[in-house]
Amino acid sequence: MRMAPNPSGPLHVGHSRMAILNDEYVKRYGGICYNRFEDTDPAASTHRAMTRYLRISIGSGSRSTDSCQSDRFEIYYDHAKRLLEMGKAYACTCKPEDWRDLKNHKKACPHREQALNEQLIRWDKMFDGSYKPEEASLMVKTDLAHPNPAIRDFVGLRIDDTPHPRPERSIGSIRS
Repeated sequence: MRMAPNPSGPLHVGHSRMAILNDEYVKRYGGICYNRFEDTDPAASTHRAMTRYLRISIGSGSRSTDSCQSDRFEIYYDHAKRLLEMGKAYACTCKPEDWRDLKNHKKACPHREQALNEQLIRWDKMFDGSYKPEEASLMVKTDLAHPNPAIRDFVGLRIDDTPHPRPERSIGSIRS
């Protein structure tokens, strides 16, 4: 079960229905419920107490397990850096509206084809506090000629300094 994009308030009927049905399947068939919360956008994340209200056993007992997307930050960062090194991503410091305008007109961002060493310098600066939110993002390269603008280059990681609901997750400042 996956709470997507993430519960950003009280669970609505759709979230509740999904949670209850998965819990009932676990009880009926003796399975395991793997629940993954997408919590990499701390401004939109809420606490997971909602499932307790519904008396769902997610995250407790031997038949269910609970994890959060933020538990995997280091894995995401590693993959993102490899994409940079492969030339499949780029670190962009354009203003978001300028980057979006270029993308909507099927034009490349000026950072898209810069040398790897420049990309890696910007990548490192994304972690050391040199950039504030909206000053740098990691973009995944796709086909700029694609007819659907949503498919063209897209944001893979961005800087977010909003405190995370789980304090141990506020150490890193990059969010997906």
